[in-house]
Amino acid sequence: MTTKVYRTCKWLIEKLLKKRYMTFEEINEEWVHERALSNGVELLRKTFYNNRKKLKETFGIEIVCKDGGDYPYYIKNPKIVRSDNLAWWMMSALCMDEHLLDCKSLAGRILLENVDSSGQNLECITKAMLGDCKLKFNYASHGSLEMEEHTAEPWGLILYRQQWYVLVSFGDEKKYSFALDRMKDLEVTSEKFEIDPDFNIADYFDDFYGINAISR
Repeated sequence: MTTKVYRTCKWLIEKLLKKRYMTFEEINEEWVHERALSNGVELLRKTFYNNRKKLKETFGIEIVCKDGGDYPYYIKNPKIVRSDNLAWWMMSALCMDEHLLDCKSLAGRILLENVDSSGQNLECITKAMLGDCKLKFNYASHGSLEMEEHTAEPWGLILYRQQWYVLVSFGDEKKYSFALDRMKDLEVTSEKFEIDPDFNIADYFDDFYGINAISR
């Protein structure tokens, strides 16, 4: 999906979560008033259908029509929207990126943090996770300038207080979190590992208060 389609789908989800039921006419009326997205142009039924189809295919979110009355639309499985934090974060991030591109004239009035190496590290870690491959990296613990080399199994990723962490295992039951901005020289190895198919990172962190409990 393009970023404009992401923004449209996100807008549609937010409207239906708030109002629960809306007819196509009601959706279209609010769409026309959302000039930043619609430019005042009405929403075509074909576009509405395509957006519903893409939401289902990409995120599993189903917008269906209720029988009876004025045939209002609603989200059939709203729990997915509330529980799938990654999908919602991705959609929100893409929408914000495009919105900021539309605000170039405000460049002197928006202050952003300098981008560190977290983005590149994130890409390398997800590649290792997708292939169930061990990850090799150098790491400096908090408050230390000395780098230590590690080879570990990447089990999951956590975004906590605007900072990325990777949850790793060294082959036993214990897990540790490493901050991505303190990781250097990452390398996806050819050495495989097995992850518990029932592992869920949200359930795992239910037993901890904050990321610091297992951070290195």
